[in-house]
Amino acid sequence: MKKITVFFMAIIASCTILTSCSVNSPVCATSNPVGHKKGEVKQQFVLGFAWNNNGGIEEAAQKAGITKISHVEVKTQPFYPIIGKKKIVVYGE
Repeated sequence: MKKITVFFMAIIASCTILTSCSVNSPVCATSNPVGHKKGEVKQQFVLGFAWNNNGGIEEAAQKAGITKISHVEVKTQPFYPIIGKKKIVVYGE
């Protein structure tokens, strides 16, 4: 019984450690100047499938009124093993 308890405590601890990480990554950059506008969309994933598909780069640009994109960033927050979140940020004029 003690081994089973230790095993489940190890699983809970490892899941807790893995859920606290987030990854910011640049997706693309253009030669357009960095503007003062910033558009964001958020997506949620359940078991790897989009739960609320709010769109992507195009929708983020439209929300902020961006016509010339300078660069795009994606922030991913996985909450293993069930859900995850992704935020797409578009910068430009």
